[in-house]
Amino acid sequence: PAKYTIFRNDLWADDIHENGFMKANIIEPATIKYLEDIFVNTHSFNDDKGGMFYSVYSRDLAYRKKINDEIGRALAPYIEKYFHDYKVVLNSFVVKVSGPESEFALHQDTTGLDELKFSPINIWIPLQDVDETNGCLFLMQKSHRFFSPYRSISFPTPFEHIQETVKQYLQPVEMKTGEALIFDNRVIHHSFKNQTGKTRI
Repeated sequence: PAKYTIFRNDLWADDIHENGFMKANIIEPATIKYLEDIFVNTHSFNDDKGGMFYSVYSRDLAYRKKINDEIGRALAPYIEKYFHDYKVVLNSFVVKVSGPESEFALHQDTTGLDELKFSPINIWIPLQDVDETNGCLFLMQKSHRFFSPYRSISFPTPFEHIQETVKQYLQPVEMKTGEALIFDNRVIHHSFKNQTGKTRI
């Protein structure tokens, strides 16, 4: 992958370039509370089967813009502190409602820029502690070196027929509230179902 140019911390850039992801304990409690309040005041779910909800996929443009702007406002000081010469593409809630249908399929994120020149980054911030019971992410180390630069939801992944084999190489990333998982979009990842009876935000 192209070397990351947006990190202010060269050690972070080197770590993610080598492994594909890292954790950083950087989000203040007040920011977590602010993001929780946005969620509580905007969302309600009533589905015993569980499932995944993505605010970016809403058909309500005003809602999508509100969520993007509010999250962006909360995270702007952190983004500016740790990155430079960046472009934030979107901010969204990814919610795992507790239930048997809340497993998140094995995938890599789609291509969002010219990966021959740049490397994309996700910043994933759980609003509560996450582990295997409520759907923490599982990631495959170094898998950001696979299948670049062409990935899309319009055609199957190259590992479509060997998913159970691929899952054997993923590792759970358990996190505490306040930690951020910074990972390359190309890292192969998924999460198991949320079994706790509480929504994972």
